[in-house]
Amino acid sequence: MRHDPHREPDNSVMPPCRRRGSDPNATRCEWCLWHDGAVVDTGRSGRWSRASRDALAGAAGALIGEAGLGPGGAVLGATFPVYALAALDEFGARWNSRRRGNAIEMLQSAAEEVGGTIQSVLDSASTPEAEFVVGLAVEAAANTAMRAKIRALGTALGRALAEDLGAQVSEDALVLAALAEIELNHARLLREMARSTNCPSPPTDGADWIHVATYAPGLDRRMLTRRLPGFEIAIDGAISVLQRHGLISEIAIDYVRLIDERATNSARTIGTTNPARSWRITALGVSTLRVLVEAGDDWAGEESEG
Repeated sequence: MRHDPHREPDNSVMPPCRRRGSDPNATRCEWCLWHDGAVVDTGRSGRWSRASRDALAGAAGALIGEAGLGPGGAVLGATFPVYALAALDEFGARWNSRRRGNAIEMLQSAAEEVGGTIQSVLDSASTPEAEFVVGLAVEAAANTAMRAKIRALGTALGRALAEDLGAQVSEDALVLAALAEIELNHARLLREMARSTNCPSPPTDGADWIHVATYAPGLDRRMLTRRLPGFEIAIDGAISVLQRHGLISEIAIDYVRLIDERATNSARTIGTTNPARSWRITALGVSTLRVLVEAGDDWAGEESEG
């Protein structure tokens, strides 16, 4: 007979364990104890009643909220079985440890950039503007799996902290803000847009980077999807992020420059433009890409063709 989950259980009337057989002396598994509203043996003389179990389940909401599900986490946590909480707790500890490790690695990169220590980097955040860029870098580093991005954030942070952030527009702070949002898809697209003729990809010295900033071609969506097979589903979102941070800019392709002299006798007038939208990398985009590449370009993947 099924045990009434609304009152304290009597082990003498509990049904046999579904996993350990019908031996009345066998310890029943956690799944059965949860399913039947039974007590959970704590390993000592005490027991967890259903009320205690429900309270523990409700406590999962705090952990789930910390994982990013917000106030609704308490409701979701209350539906979790006890035996799932330990696994969730273990994952949360591992995840938070990894996030802290990422933040420390980023701060170490910043310390190397300024020739100091992590403590000196944190101490240098003595103004609201400096506190903001440090907090932004720490949060962005904690929430990425892209190793080059973590190191690049540290480099940009170190350079930004060396400037008077409240008195001028800081290119390094803009680079840091862009790095905080871009991930692998955005970085690969940005690198593809930086390909230029008569220049290695990625560039290897300052002159090559200047060449890219000056001569990188404009590319439309069709060109980009051809250069990056399988990227079509992500390309619109990636373009939006890069354009919002000023790393690429939309341009218009002049048809007159792309067709032969017979165009002067056609119905098209001088100045007619290609209706296909196209974009090219900006100077800020080049600066951002350079920091990423110098941090380690293992993220870039294989070279594309064409």
